[in-house]
Amino acid sequence: MTGVRWSEPDGTCEATARVVVGADGFYSTLAKILHPLTETFFPVQRCMYYTYFQGLDSIDEPTSEHHFAGNTLTYVFPTDANLTLVAISLPISDFRSFKKDPLQQLQTHLKSLPLLAPRLARAEMFSEIWGSGNIPSYQRIPFGHGWALVGDAQQIMDPWSGMGIDHATTHADFLAGALNRWLKEESSWEPAIDLLHKCAIIGT
Repeated sequence: MTGVRWSEPDGTCEATARVVVGADGFYSTLAKILHPLTETFFPVQRCMYYTYFQGLDSIDEPTSEHHFAGNTLTYVFPTDANLTLVAISLPISDFRSFKKDPLQQLQTHLKSLPLLAPRLARAEMFSEIWGSGNIPSYQRIPFGHGWALVGDAQQIMDPWSGMGIDHATTHADFLAGALNRWLKEESSWEPAIDLLHKCAIIGT
């Protein structure tokens, strides 16, 4: 991979580069083009639904919360504009039944959480409910001649642990350092970029 080519009304355009980085997520266009080898793969285990509430009081000071109930985990993450993300992670076996009426299912579950339910009753649901039941776990080979993948384009981790974003930012930092050494001709491609592969393996 050394660039991209696209069509516009007045003709075809092209942009070239010494290396192309795919930081374009779960549906990565670069990964679809390259078909990198997959080193590890685990099928979908869990599903997730989430929405935003406005005016949700914190237990103490604004901080993230995790509420466990059986095999279900509820996340509460304060954001901006007085909004709070509320998400639940469920076994994938519950996806079909939950999908039939996500609002009712979500409300029923949230009412069962003793530390959260009273505060939610004083808050307002601010958005629709979004959900996903198609997130596997995998690790792809993260680089080749002239290309590299980072973030969800390279490694998907089930959101249950919340570790994926930490890995993505850490790997991006290592990649930036490796590309800097290579572009400054302080190192050849393989030694410079191989650190990204080693870190990805350690992170799984």
